[in-house]
Amino acid sequence: MSAANPYGDEPDAGNPHVRICGSRGRVTARGYPGARGGTPTLVTVAQGGYAPRRPRATGPRCGVGPDMLRTCKTIHVTPAPMSLATLLGNRLHLLQRAGMAAAGLSSVDDYSSEFTKLGLRFLPSKRLTRTMDPLSDLLFCLESYRLFQREQPDIVATYGLKPGIYARLAARLAGVPVVVHTSWGLFFQDDAPWYRKLPILLLEKASAPLCDYAFSENRDDLARMQRWHFKSADRLGYLGNATDVRGRFDPARFDAAAVRATRAAFGLAPDGLVVGVVGRLTQSKGLSEFLAAAQATARRHPGVQFVWIGPRDASRGDGISASDRRALAAAKSVTLLGNQPHAAMPALYAMLDIVVLPSHREGFPRSLVEAAAMARPIVATDIRGCREAVDHGLTGLLVPPRDAAALTQSLVALLEDAGLRQRMGHAGRAKALREFDEEQLVARILEVYRKLLDQKGKPCRPA
Repeated sequence: MSAANPYGDEPDAGNPHVRICGSRGRVTARGYPGARGGTPTLVTVAQGGYAPRRPRATGPRCGVGPDMLRTCKTIHVTPAPMSLATLLGNRLHLLQRAGMAAAGLSSVDDYSSEFTKLGLRFLPSKRLTRTMDPLSDLLFCLESYRLFQREQPDIVATYGLKPGIYARLAARLAGVPVVVHTSWGLFFQDDAPWYRKLPILLLEKASAPLCDYAFSENRDDLARMQRWHFKSADRLGYLGNATDVRGRFDPARFDAAAVRATRAAFGLAPDGLVVGVVGRLTQSKGLSEFLAAAQATARRHPGVQFVWIGPRDASRGDGISASDRRALAAAKSVTLLGNQPHAAMPALYAMLDIVVLPSHREGFPRSLVEAAAMARPIVATDIRGCREAVDHGLTGLLVPPRDAAALTQSLVALLEDAGLRQRMGHAGRAKALREFDEEQLVARILEVYRKLLDQKGKPCRPA
């Protein structure tokens, strides 16, 4: 153990809390169909992704010695582990590489272990649910308050509506120095009547003073937050969405043979055209419109295969009904692939010729970001979030929500024009490299975090 590395492990460049591991520590994508070789992950993080608190040496509060500032502790609160693993996993890994230890707080399900496999610490909640339950919500507020007091994080970051209310309040009561909220989309549809929008806006506005800074994933919601004066202009910011565009979501990793192998693994014809949705199997994702468009398109192009990739979501009121299940059973051209491991997703995008998202409400859909990174042309609804992910006529086509006929027309146009599909795919890949690079997004987050810590007199820097 040396003064430069008090943990005693061989440090990764720029981060003493990361050590290089041998082949036993590698995680690859070889177990999933279509992955060509996989991309090994060669780092694990000491202490399960959380830097331990050590006795403080002389110097500023964050110091552990005259030449090193203590690693900042951050806790990230989401409604479900799926969000932690699939939406935030790589982002939090990059934060740790930059010297900010990250833990995730959420309810417990199968994705909890997926999150810990990323070398990140998972903090289970017994009280956090995705549905509104006043008693359970208050108990979650108390639970997270006690956890924040025990863990003493420097930053609590909340995501979504419920954590944005109760975890922000708990963090403030627990004396957390910096609280940052990220809006994943105001919880109403664009065409909702005012009496549905007003309660959400009032609730969000009332919660806004509980954080030091608020991000919005899309510009439409940011404009609403500014008009409603959620916070001062210097305390509101645009975040966007991003993914690993130069690593996992690189179409060059998958050749024609890999695509055929992936399709065969899921019982699909190896050749021909495949159209797919990636998202929860719910009505709010446009299930009815997709089924109608698939059936209408299949009559004109019988060889086209349609797939839906994503889990059923019984926890929300927009889950599929008995009539939906009957419609799915009758739609012989549509195959449900169900929930798939996050590591398998690049191969699944690679096997699709067109990615569709006929959603009614979005913040900034990750599926469209990943589709663009994989050079796939897109057909999506013309709603907030989707408008930022898709450049209409250039990287894909936008159609009115709840319009199965328009969705069918756009699908047919792309299916009948291979050159158009290729041009839109290339343009989407270029847009992803320009706008959807997660390293650039994390740099924006780090800039805000460090500025807020400095303002609170608690500077933390990478060691």
